Amino acid sequence: KYFKKFSMYVVIFSISAALSIYISNFVHINKWGDLIINAIIACVIPNIINIVVFMKTEEFKDLNKKIISPIVNKIKKKLIKK
Repeated sequence: KYFKKFSMYVVIFSISAALSIYISNFVHINKWGDLIINAIIACVIPNIINIVVFMKTEEFKDLNKKIISPIVNKIKKKLIKK
C-alpha cells in the first residue's frame, strides 16, 4: 500500500514538473521577465495539479477544514470590513 501511494506521488510530481517545464519553454520576454514568469509558473501549475488530484481525499478535506477555511474566512472578514 505504501509503495503504491508513493508511486502515485512520484507520477504526479513528474507530470507537474514536466508540464511546468513545457509551459516555461514558451516564455521569452527578457532575463528578469523570464525569471518572474517562470517562478509564477513553477508555483501555480504544481499547486493546481495537486488540488485537482487530491481534492476528494480525506487528507485534503481535513487540511481544508483545519487550515485553509479559517484563513480564507479571516481574509473575507477583513475585506468586508473595508
